[in-house]
Amino acid sequence: MNFFQKSPDIVATLRRALDVPEERTLALETAALLPIEQRQSLFFDLLAYASYCHGATALSRDLILSLPREWILQHIENAAEPILQAGGYEEYQALLDLYFLLDQDLTRRLAIRALNQSDPELNEIASDFLAELDNEQKS
Repeated sequence: MNFFQKSPDIVATLRRALDVPEERTLALETAALLPIEQRQSLFFDLLAYASYCHGATALSRDLILSLPREWILQHIENAAEPILQAGGYEEYQALLDLYFLLDQDLTRRLAIRALNQSDPELNEIASDFLAELDNEQKS
């Protein structure tokens, strides 16, 4: 019997560990070993940690990208909504980076949303992503 089968509350344990900066990297590395269903249970947490720059951003993003793409596309916009409502430049930038790795239409929707904000920094990153998407389509 493996460790995860013996630990039915492993997702809850990892959630608590994610809230402790000193334990976050180990928690994310452990999450990478979980079956897909358990990683999906951590999706909101992973997205929160992938939405701003810190030492575990790339690992959080990689864990998200390890999930089934169609599942991510079905859930990411709803999961990102509270992050975007409470966030600003950094969250939009990080989520646009992640969205760009997932899907052009998804990226375009978020970039247009950022373009329609009153923050000139958001407008600038939105323009950059829209230009990048246009370049990708021309290639």
